[in-house]
Amino acid sequence: MSDFITWLDSELSIRGWTDYKLAKTAGFNHSVISRARMGVLPRWEACAGIAKAFELPVDFVFRKAGLLSADSGSEDEVLAAFYPWLTRIGALSVASRERFLRQMDAVIAYEKEMEGEEDRSEIDS
Repeated sequence: MSDFITWLDSELSIRGWTDYKLAKTAGFNHSVISRARMGVLPRWEACAGIAKAFELPVDFVFRKAGLLSADSGSEDEVLAAFYPWLTRIGALSVASRERFLRQMDAVIAYEKEMEGEEDRSEIDS
């Protein structure tokens, strides 16, 4: 079980909530939680909903889901940095938003791959 799911289960237990109650309160489909339980962690929008439902800082939930690193700044800094993105993304259709997120995932994967190649070239030097 992932650290995120362990944390999520603990938060649900503390509140006496079900997955369905969380999804309803957070404003997304229950399938988001089901997919998380199968290893597909929620994205930014769902994590923001979870934070609102649990009355927790958004950056805290982003970090729990692995969307932010531990050194990525405070909630205010994160929100200030992402606000222009969120407003633009929010204006997209659901299909366009999903396509945009897939494209972002591809860029992130590419950057991680390039970092790995840089690390390997330093070792080879």
